[in-house]
Amino acid sequence: MQIATIGLDLAKNVIQLHAVNQHGRTVAKKALTAYFDRSTKKK
Repeated sequence: MQIATIGLDLAKNVIQLHAVNQHGRTVAKKALTAYFDRSTKKK
């Protein structure tokens, strides 16, 4: 599996990863939940 292009969607609660090979075929898709400590958030 050789990855040619990686795309990232950086949303508020979920980070989506999409990777394609040199032929444009999807080789990886992943949805990762982003966790942020809300106690350190500036007001």
